[in-house]
Amino acid sequence: MKSIPLLTAAALLFSYTPAPSLAAAASPMLQCPPAPPPPPPPPGGGGSGGSGRPPGAGSTPVGPVSPGPSVPAPASPGPASSPGAGIGPAAGPASSPPPLSAPAPATGSAYSPPSIGTKQNDTLHWSHWWYLESARFLDVRRHIQGPPTPDGRSIVSTAPRAPTRRFVEAEVVPRLIEIAREERSVPMVAAALVSLGRAADAPSELHGSAVEAVHSHLGSSSAQIRESAIIALGLFGTPKCNDTLLALAAGGKRAEQFALTASVSTRTRAFAAHALGLSAVRIDNAHEQQRIALAMIDLLEGDVLGMADLPVAAVSTLGLVTLPERLLVPVEAHRDRDHVDHVLSSRHLAKYLQPILSKKTQQRADRSTTFRAHACVALARAASKTVPAMRANCIGQLVELCSNREEPIHMRTAAAIALGEVASAGEAVEDVDARKMILSLAKRGQPLERRFAWIAAASTMTRPGAGESPLAGAGELKEALTSELAKGRAGELGWAALALGWVEDSIHERGIETPDSAGNALSAMGVKKRNDDDSAALGLGLALATRHTDRAQKTGERLLRELKQTTTPELRGNLLLALGLTEYEGAADVFRKELEGARNQPVLLWSAAIGLGLLGEPVSVDLVRMLGEAKTSEELIGISAALGQVGASNAVRPLLSLLDEDKRPAPMRAAAVEALGAICDLDRMPWRDPIAHALPYFATTATLSTNGLGLLERPW
Repeated sequence: MKSIPLLTAAALLFSYTPAPSLAAAASPMLQCPPAPPPPPPPPGGGGSGGSGRPPGAGSTPVGPVSPGPSVPAPASPGPASSPGAGIGPAAGPASSPPPLSAPAPATGSAYSPPSIGTKQNDTLHWSHWWYLESARFLDVRRHIQGPPTPDGRSIVSTAPRAPTRRFVEAEVVPRLIEIAREERSVPMVAAALVSLGRAADAPSELHGSAVEAVHSHLGSSSAQIRESAIIALGLFGTPKCNDTLLALAAGGKRAEQFALTASVSTRTRAFAAHALGLSAVRIDNAHEQQRIALAMIDLLEGDVLGMADLPVAAVSTLGLVTLPERLLVPVEAHRDRDHVDHVLSSRHLAKYLQPILSKKTQQRADRSTTFRAHACVALARAASKTVPAMRANCIGQLVELCSNREEPIHMRTAAAIALGEVASAGEAVEDVDARKMILSLAKRGQPLERRFAWIAAASTMTRPGAGESPLAGAGELKEALTSELAKGRAGELGWAALALGWVEDSIHERGIETPDSAGNALSAMGVKKRNDDDSAALGLGLALATRHTDRAQKTGERLLRELKQTTTPELRGNLLLALGLTEYEGAADVFRKELEGARNQPVLLWSAAIGLGLLGEPVSVDLVRMLGEAKTSEELIGISAALGQVGASNAVRPLLSLLDEDKRPAPMRAAAVEALGAICDLDRMPWRDPIAHALPYFATTATLSTNGLGLLERPW
C-alpha cells in the first residue's frame, strides 16, 4: 500500500495539473500559473507520438495507439557555465540560467492555456519556484475530506468523503484497465496508464491486471504512451514493477525484452531511473531500497556518455532512496556485487556521493555541471538521514562549494539549495556556518544565487536543530528578510516575500507566537504601488505569515479589499489563493461567485476552487453541477481538472459518465480520466513532488523538460 508522506505543510497539488514549461521560451500562451496550472494543450499533440495533428475543438480520437514514430531523445542543453566572478551583483548570462524548453501549443486550439503573466524567458522569476513547490503549503484534502485513511474514509462528516477503496476497485480501476486495453486515442491511453498507477493499489485484486495492462504499452511507438507506462510502474511502487524498471534503466538485452524493441533509448532509460525514485518513496523495505540504490550506482559507474539525462536521473533517485541509518547487510543475491559497500547505510551512500561534487569529476564526459548540481541535492538528502558526524561533514563540503568562486554559478546555487535541505535552525556549529553562508549569498551573491539563497534560508527553518534553542536562527533570518523587503530590489521582492512568509508559517506551525514584524513588513510593502507580480507574491507571503494566527482574519479583509480592485486574471488568481490560505470567514460567497464567472477562465477557476476548498466547503458539489451545465469543451476540461484538485466521492460517477460519451473529443475525456486518477490517489502530494521538490531547475535535462513531454510537464 502506498505510504502517505509526512509534510511540514501538506499539500493539494496531487492531481491533474499539467506542467507548462518551467521557463517557456517559445510561446506566450504557455506560462507558469500563480497557483495550480490551467488545463493542458491537447495531450498527444505535436510530437507526442500521435498523429501529429494538434486536436482542436471538435477533434476526434487520433487513431491507432501507435500511429507514428516515437519522439527522439533530444540533446540535453545543460546549463551555461559562468566564470564564477567575484561576489557582487551581476547581470547577463553569468547570472541568468538558460531558458528551459517550452511546449509549442497549436495556434487557436480551444485547449491551449491562456497567457497568465509569468515572465517566460526569466527563470529568475519566483513563479517558477512557486509552481513546483506550492503544493507543500496547501492541504485542501484535509479541509474537505479530513485526513485520508487506508480505506479512503474521512473524519469530516459534513463534507463529501473520498471514495472508498472498495468503490475504487469495483468501479474506477476496471474502467481504467478497459481504456488502457481498448482505447485507440493516445491521450486517453496515456492518461489511463498514469491514473492506474495512482489508483490500483497493490492490495487490490485487480492490481495484477492493472500492471499487465501497463506492461503491454512499454513497447508503444508513442513516446507519450511509453513514458506514461514507465511512470505508472514507478507509482505502483512494488518489487515486481521495479524488476521491469531496473531492466529498462540498465538497457541492453533485458531492457529490449521488456520494451519489445531492438534498442532502448537513453531517454527511456532515464525515465525508468526517475520512476525508480518515485517507487523508492513508496516502498517500505530496506532491502528493496538497497537494490534500487545499487542499480543507480552501477549506472553512474558505467558508460553513460552523451546526454546528462541518465546520470541526472540516477543521482536524483539516489537522493530519494532511504537506506538504514545503521549498517544493514544486503540480501545474499547482492552481497558480491560491485559497489555493494556504498548501499550498506545512508552514511555509506553519502560517502559515495561526496567525491562526485568535486570539480575533478568534470573530467568525465557524463559529469557535467548539470549532473553535479543535481548531485548536490542528492547528497543533502542522503546526509539528512545519516549520523550527525557525516551530516556535519557534508554541510561543510556544501558550504565550501558555495564559497568557491571558481565554480559555475549553477553549481554554487545548487549547493545553496542543498544546504536548505540538510541544515537546520539550531545551534550546532555546522548549522550556524550553513546559515551564515546562505545569508552571505542572499546579500552579496549574483541574482540567481540571491534568489535561491532566500528560499534555502527559509527551508532551514522547517528543521528545528540541536541545542537549547532549536530555532536559534529565526531572529537573524527574519531580520535579514525584512531588510531585503525594505530594499525592494527589482525581481527579488517576490522571493523575499515568499521566504519570509514561509519562515513565519514554519514557526507558527509549531505553536510558537512571535511579534508580527514579518506581517507588518509585508503589509507595509503591499501598501506601496506595486506591479502585479510583486503584489501577488506579497499577498501570498502575507497569507502564509499570518495564517493559523489571530491576525489571519485581518489579512483576509485586506486581501478581499485588494481583490475587489483587481481585474487582471493572474493577480486575481494569486489573491484568491492567498485569501483561501487565511481561511477568511466571509469569503465563501466571493469564491462561489468567482467560480461561476470563471467557467472559461481556467486560472481563476483553479484558484477559486482551491480557495473554496481551503474554507472547508464541499466545492466538488459546485463543480459537479457546473460539469453537467458545461456547454463548451474548454469548460469541461477546466472543470474536470479542477475536480481532480478538490474532488471527492460525489465527483467520481459524473466523471465516469463523461468517459462513456464517445462523441466527446479525446482531450476532454482524457481530462476526466486524469481527474479520476487524482481523486482516487491516497497520496496527498502530486505524484511528481519527490522529483520536483528542491529541484535545481535552472540546470534541467530533456527528460525533465522538453517540448511539453518532459517528466515535469506531464499531468500531475
